[in-house]
Amino acid sequence: FRMGIGLAAPQVGHDMRAFVIDLKDGKELRHFVNPEIVFRDGNMEWKEGCLSFSGTFSSVERSALVRVKALNRDGEPFELGAHGVLAAAIQHECDHLEGILMIDRAEERSTRRNRKSKRKALRRSRR
Repeated sequence: FRMGIGLAAPQVGHDMRAFVIDLKDGKELRHFVNPEIVFRDGNMEWKEGCLSFSGTFSSVERSALVRVKALNRDGEPFELGAHGVLAAAIQHECDHLEGILMIDRAEERSTRRNRKSKRKALRRSRR
């Protein structure tokens, strides 16, 4: 997955709750087996792509900080706090494990934005 940051098992036809992340920061490939996000805080808008939709990028709202519990590739439990790109990647890959795609999140965000715009327009029209 040279062009991406992460890859979830379901993306390559494996029915298992696992993904890998490579931030290309010189650190080892990070393995997450049976991950569970146990803490979220703050919000950030993140422009992300997906190997399942090559060449497509969407603005997605993500938690700014997350804490995830998982097993490593040797089956040992670990807990990791993350922010920024790593937090976004963890949430993106966990979404894959739940059958949620980046485009689903982008559509959800767009729908919320459209509702806000409609409410503002309605308030203005009542003045």
